[in-house]
Amino acid sequence: MESMKGLPMIETAVLRYFREVARTGSLTAASETLGVATSAISRQVRMLEDHFGARLFSREARGMRLNAAGTLLLEFLSRQAEETADFRARFDEYLKLPRGHVRIAAIEGVIPRLLSEFTKAFHRANPQVRMSLAIVGSNAAADMVAEQQADLGLLFGPAPRGDLIELAFMRQPLYLVVSATHPLARSKSCSVAEAVGYPVVMPDRSFGIRQEIDRVAALSGIQLDLAMETNSIALMRQIAVNGVAVTFLPRHAVLDEVEAGALTTVALRERRLSKTKITLVRSAARPLAPAAQRAVSLLRSLMTAH
Repeated sequence: MESMKGLPMIETAVLRYFREVARTGSLTAASETLGVATSAISRQVRMLEDHFGARLFSREARGMRLNAAGTLLLEFLSRQAEETADFRARFDEYLKLPRGHVRIAAIEGVIPRLLSEFTKAFHRANPQVRMSLAIVGSNAAADMVAEQQADLGLLFGPAPRGDLIELAFMRQPLYLVVSATHPLARSKSCSVAEAVGYPVVMPDRSFGIRQEIDRVAALSGIQLDLAMETNSIALMRQIAVNGVAVTFLPRHAVLDEVEAGALTTVALRERRLSKTKITLVRSAARPLAPAAQRAVSLLRSLMTAH
């Protein structure tokens, strides 16, 4: 007989025979139901009794009736069957969870709100999916997706390449970002030209933000005082907080500092800069795997909410 230690979740033949004898009250009736010889069932029941060191049935002229020990075993097995069914249902749900690997290339500006909310919600719903997140400039993110080094990209502005498919948008106007004590902090709105004469910190030219500001400056015939250039949005925020220079960023990228009173955002009057957006893209060369499709669904929902 198979070891009964712990009474395994996968019910053995001996337990199945025991249940049927207990239900029918007869070796003969159990034999007919199970299609197993009466002698085989009788032998298995005796082996079960030997295992527990106790009789489980009272043998009577009209059949077999559970005694107190047999009733305890049957009650235990019934509880175990309910727990096993519950476990099986939960385990089946676990097996349905998608697996795989989702690779996302994103601009740094989406980290504070969108990307942090996405990673938390996605991991909670898809614990078996591994994520890789590369924080790069817009052009680099687009290239990574097109060259299939990433499944999805979050870019500033429209897709810069024809081999990318745009999946969702999130409106992200650019603002002039200044310290709370800067002279322009009292303005409700301004033009890019009004930043002339103040030191400016800007992202490098691989960033979509830089490209947009450079276009507006060229069209307006102005030259900003570029005091510093960096590939770090976090450093740009800190430089602005310290009052060393002003910068241009979407409001959500500095929302924590604005709420803390350290920075102020001033709306820009240029129509072009009020219509900038974050774009979710994928490669046109191949379809997305199921895990990446689930990531798209969640990102679309969050981008719409924002």
